[in-house]
Amino acid sequence: MTLLRDPRTLFRLGLCNVLAVAVHLLKKRIGFYRRSLPVGESYEGPFLVSGDEPRWPEPEKGVSEAWVLRSKLIVEGQVELFGLTKQSGGNPPDWFLNHVTGKREEPVKRSHWSESGDFDLQAGDVKGVWEISRFSNLLALSLGGLCSRSRQSVNGINVWLQDWVECNPFNSGINWKCGQEVALRLVNFLFAVALGERHGAWSALEPVDRFVEEHCLRIEATMGYARAQDNNHAVSEALGLFVGGTWLADRTNYSSPSKAKAWAQAGRNELERSVSRLVMPDGSFSQNSVNYHRLLIDLVCLGEVWRRWKRCSPFSRTWQKRCRGATLWLTDFVDEKSGKTPNLGANDGAYLLSLHRLKFGDYRPSIQLASALFGDSVPLPVGAWDEPFFWFGIASPPRKPQRKTSKLFPKGGYALLVNGNAKAFFRVPHFRFRPSHADGFHVDFWWKSKGWLRDGGTFSYSCGEEWLSYFSGAEGHNLVRFDQDDQMPRISRFLFGRWLTPRNLSFDASSQEVSVGSVDYRGVLHRRSVSLLSSGLRVVDEVDGFKQSAVLQWRLAPGNWEQTNPMEIQGEGIALSLESTVPLISSEIETGWESAHYSMRTKIPVWKVAVGEPGTMVTTVFMS
Repeated sequence: MTLLRDPRTLFRLGLCNVLAVAVHLLKKRIGFYRRSLPVGESYEGPFLVSGDEPRWPEPEKGVSEAWVLRSKLIVEGQVELFGLTKQSGGNPPDWFLNHVTGKREEPVKRSHWSESGDFDLQAGDVKGVWEISRFSNLLALSLGGLCSRSRQSVNGINVWLQDWVECNPFNSGINWKCGQEVALRLVNFLFAVALGERHGAWSALEPVDRFVEEHCLRIEATMGYARAQDNNHAVSEALGLFVGGTWLADRTNYSSPSKAKAWAQAGRNELERSVSRLVMPDGSFSQNSVNYHRLLIDLVCLGEVWRRWKRCSPFSRTWQKRCRGATLWLTDFVDEKSGKTPNLGANDGAYLLSLHRLKFGDYRPSIQLASALFGDSVPLPVGAWDEPFFWFGIASPPRKPQRKTSKLFPKGGYALLVNGNAKAFFRVPHFRFRPSHADGFHVDFWWKSKGWLRDGGTFSYSCGEEWLSYFSGAEGHNLVRFDQDDQMPRISRFLFGRWLTPRNLSFDASSQEVSVGSVDYRGVLHRRSVSLLSSGLRVVDEVDGFKQSAVLQWRLAPGNWEQTNPMEIQGEGIALSLESTVPLISSEIETGWESAHYSMRTKIPVWKVAVGEPGTMVTTVFMS
């Protein structure tokens, strides 16, 4: 299906957004970017010079050792990408090695970024190449240098930077292609530089200014395209311009201070605009994704920290209010004991706030920092998630545990049910911004900090049609799949059309129940009611209007599951039973897949129950 055949979706995307994307694609095609942003030349360092009298940081016990070890591993060629340890191809790393596939994308000498593809690389998924150039490992290398108290540590940072600019001349090749990748690299780079300068460990030299200037020029060129995405691109690229512009504006020897101030102001304005537009009044974010929501939180936190460091005027009250709302939303979705969240929506492994030693799947550092910056208290007790406070020089505010309660997020399309040890996360079939997952009616069920019924994740953006359809389509979620098809037609890799709309939505926090219906583009009716019990869950599915089959699927936590009869399955400490008003066509536990980390998939059991005529199915989950 094409977008032109779906005028309703075209209109909901926003005609201005569609036009901006079309203009961007036209500029690429006619060579506008190649002429206006020509390929540059490499240049010589060093970028940093050691300080004369460093004031070495004194973090809590164990922190220094952890960062020194991490930096040692990086030098030995072991880096962290997508929350996993990967081989980097040496020190400095191979900037064109796909760290997912192990293949290398051979750079074409003096090729322009506008001529590079996204999903047709010989090395495979472009994200596997981009990730090392986001410089999160450079930031870790810098923290290791600070904690080791070695003046020679700056040499290792210079080696990385010198090699990167030699291999990636301005506007040349794949690592300049995406404005968001450029922005995230710039932000990580400048925070690494600034952290060292704040401790007197090193000072920036003139090549740093050129590095920052080239990155700002690249971000500025495609900000219109980033804005049209209505997602994290606009926020991250705005942050890049704000951070880069304010950095250059403070440099006494920078040749174009007016240009620097213009970049800083443009970045600030776009940060204000994008956050105010994309964060909804109930705190939901436009991307319908928990991991992207964390990326948003980390971006605005870094923007606020940088603003304070540079003593810029405060952001608007509206901006701060939206940041506060987004923080509360994410806090509601985070399990305090494990730091984990349901794997709802797209998850490409985005991970920006890495100034702590906790794992990729632990969201507590993000909500703790954001609560300190945008609220008057933090929800968690003292722990390793407080480490960003130390590096950013933030005094810890009062600690006030947040009591989780059942809530409806009608703007974003979510319901949270809480009853003692039981939690349910329900995806209301409502899309204000473009959906990349067909996950309307999905349910996650958690018991004592463990997800028992769970979402599939994303796996990869460049994995072939079969896997793309599996993870982002109906098969990757806990819902009813009609006639072996998705609930919305796929238009592109990141877009479904003819969006679902809710009918007769009801929510009762006192009875722990949410209920909603929808009729899809084929005329299929589905109504789902979710009730949270003190020791389980009850889900009622009413289905009608399909042609051949309605398949109810429950994606189960890994473990030993047994099907005792067509209407019941049992696991360790859990049982699921089914009642149906119509005969079953089939009932079996199949092998499915989930992806907790980008580019990685593991097997899980999936209980699938099929009916061939309209009726009602009731699933009850019992915990023991």
